[in-house]
Amino acid sequence: MAAGGRSARKIKLLDGRTATASIRLRHLPKSRRVYAYLRYSVDGHTRTKYAGDATANTREKALKQAWAKAQNDGLMTERVAHRVFLESPSEVKEHLSSALPTDP
Repeated sequence: MAAGGRSARKIKLLDGRTATASIRLRHLPKSRRVYAYLRYSVDGHTRTKYAGDATANTREKALKQAWAKAQNDGLMTERVAHRVFLESPSEVKEHLSSALPTDP
């Protein structure tokens, strides 16, 4: 329980609702660094916020470090409209098709 339990993983959304977040550690190709991202879902869409570099020696310590940073840096409250981070071509296609207006 790196975050300190389920209640510590709640994000306050702009509309007053809450969402349960998770931390994803990601090692990008051609990079030695590991990055931490705060992830949560709203209305079926995943939102991702950069939480910082994961510099700890173990996964458990890196998760604890990322949760502490997310909580201390105010990432647990939505402050502005989200940006969409898409990871695959199919996600890009799905996002673009849902963002386009439909004909009446």
